[in-house]
Amino acid sequence: MSPYGSHVDLALDAAKCITSEKEQVRYAIETANMPARQAAYDDPQLRKQFPADLLELWQQSIDTGGPRPASPYWATIVNATLSKWHPANSVNPDSTPESSASFIEDALHGKVLL
Repeated sequence: MSPYGSHVDLALDAAKCITSEKEQVRYAIETANMPARQAAYDDPQLRKQFPADLLELWQQSIDTGGPRPASPYWATIVNATLSKWHPANSVNPDSTPESSASFIEDALHGKVLL
């Protein structure tokens, strides 16, 4: 949002809307992209839509998350990660983390195509 834009007030309203708890819950239910707001995870509609253990895992990721690493290879890392963790129903907690780490290493060394 730029202070030099012609619709600063509308941009601010839009930012407030999409970051609101209500809209984050709605968006999560419609897209399965989980909210960034901790409080949204207590919403009954969200709890009805998704398994409790999955919601707990997402909440933990918010608590333990940090800024992404400063790397010129960030796009490669993201694409390699997404290729192993999407779709979500293909994730196996016993093997996906290890296989994605190996795949990221291979992608960074140009051994695999994304």
